[in-house]
Amino acid sequence: MTTVKTNYLEINSLTESRPWGSYTLLCSNIDLRGQGLEFKVLEMGAGEEFSPHVFDVDHYFYLLEGRDVSAYRATPLVSVEDITLEKMGVYYLTECGGNIVIPKKFFGAFVNESDSISKLLEFSFGPRKSERSLYADLGVDENFLTLKILELNAQSKLSVQSHAHRGEFWYVLDGEVVVHRGDRCTTIDETLRGLSSTSLVSTQVITIPQGMVHSLENVSDKPAKVLELSFGKYDEKDIVRYEDRYGRVEKK
Repeated sequence: MTTVKTNYLEINSLTESRPWGSYTLLCSNIDLRGQGLEFKVLEMGAGEEFSPHVFDVDHYFYLLEGRDVSAYRATPLVSVEDITLEKMGVYYLTECGGNIVIPKKFFGAFVNESDSISKLLEFSFGPRKSERSLYADLGVDENFLTLKILELNAQSKLSVQSHAHRGEFWYVLDGEVVVHRGDRCTTIDETLRGLSSTSLVSTQVITIPQGMVHSLENVSDKPAKVLELSFGKYDEKDIVRYEDRYGRVEKK
């Protein structure tokens, strides 16, 4: 596990296996302190370079796909006129999961040294651009952030579940998935019958408000990858399972 800190950000990279696949926990219960969050996927062609520039807010980059990306970083003490790759510290993202934080006011640059396309997941943490925020739409009271990357095996499914203290936002990074959502009813059978299903492909998103019953399923013959942003207090024990093909529903 690696840990990197900035003023607002502490990033961890920890992978856990599950019956349906695995998840990588990037950070948990980060207090955004009134800060906003934006993310996007950057695609770099073979040999492509993103030239040095100053980052106005904290940024975190995670190598999602590809290999051999050189990440450059330099402190604000370096003059803008003098900045070159040779004067910057270099960090090698040699395989998927490699990551780097570039703090506010630091210089940053990237070079794809490989002969194939590489994809970087970019998060930026800075002042909110509007009064509304994603976590408000999820019905949570606290602006705590947890980031995960879920990797679902072919023909696998997360348990039908709900959380009392957090809402979730899912962004499909790769593959095809089906999201099942609904309200909690008096009985488990009524709850399961009331679920509606939504099919999603790469770049599509869906929200899971706090307390909503939900599940994520990969119905294809290929692995799928989903970015999960949780808002509210994150705790692995904050889960009620209603149905699970792997036998993890607690008997009462």
